[in-house]
Amino acid sequence: MSAGWTDPTGAPAGPPAPPTADTLAHAWAQAIRDVFECQGYIYSVFYIALIYVFCYFWTAIVFNPKDMADNLKDYGSFIPGYRPGKRTAEYLEKVMIRITYVGAAFLAVVAVIPTLITTTMDVNPIVASFYGGTGLLIVISVALDLVQKINSHLVMRNYPGLTED
Repeated sequence: MSAGWTDPTGAPAGPPAPPTADTLAHAWAQAIRDVFECQGYIYSVFYIALIYVFCYFWTAIVFNPKDMADNLKDYGSFIPGYRPGKRTAEYLEKVMIRITYVGAAFLAVVAVIPTLITTTMDVNPIVASFYGGTGLLIVISVALDLVQKINSHLVMRNYPGLTED
């Protein structure tokens, strides 16, 4: 047999064909999929970044500090140390940026808990999802609501409440 390229039938063949657009696109998609593997570092960083982006986006859409400052001025209210109007709006904007930052950090931690549990404890990702994310938020909110309802029933019947108010 001669040295060189051969096809499956054993006949000599030329050099391999140059990569086509389809094979390049497939290789590119495969590389992107590998980089954004569900339990990977880059996936977690982008996940946290998207949480921050959408928290600030939602806050910008829902909360208008100028309208809030105008409402405070119209009803005769004010924030001590800040003049009604533009100064109050600037203060409210600054406060909302800080609150959104902390809130987004909390949501990012809650969202990344399943990934941390999966990678550090070698737990199945399906099982780890029960310990974090939306499941954790739902369990905490239901527990707080239950304590509040029990407390209100106790106070209504002249018993001391579960929590000190």
